[in-house]
Amino acid sequence: MTNKAQNLVNDMFESNVDVLLYLKDRWQDEKDYEDFKDYISQVKKFVESKGFVFVKMTKGFCITMKYLNTLITMKLGADVAEIKFLEFPSSNRNRGERK
Repeated sequence: MTNKAQNLVNDMFESNVDVLLYLKDRWQDEKDYEDFKDYISQVKKFVESKGFVFVKMTKGFCITMKYLNTLITMKLGADVAEIKFLEFPSSNRNRGERK
């Protein structure tokens, strides 16, 4: 696991995790009335502003993002976030890196 990816996730949680928790709670309250695509758009902007490449998000607020050659999955729960890092081998192809 890259330390840089882990540090970025830690920084995101220390500074702005309330944004994600607010969106998750709001979705639970408004899911019968609002379009989930709007939530994806907001989370994508947030994740990308922190230096990650957004990959996908489920309605259960499991967010998948990428940093260099590390795939990060973050599942937001009521009191805790479960975060998994999966590092994969580098290649010469475009890896979705943000510059």
